[in-house]
Amino acid sequence: MPFRSLRRTFPQGEAVGLRAHEESQIIFAASGTLQVYAASGRWFVPPQLALWMPAGIPHRVDMLSNTELRMIYWHP
Repeated sequence: MPFRSLRRTFPQGEAVGLRAHEESQIIFAASGTLQVYAASGRWFVPPQLALWMPAGIPHRVDMLSNTELRMIYWHP
């Protein structure tokens, strides 16, 4: 499959530890707010906005509120 999607809900304060994916990724905050950290910077992602994460970039995601995420992964 050229892409896959994932939906997850996280409580405020939860974090997704440092990781890197073989696929590129869109991280969409359907509700809630999160911050994404990588060596090149930190991004605040409010509800109804998304962040593109290129393949192979180590990153961490912190939930600043109860958050429902949608993620789409695809091979570059």
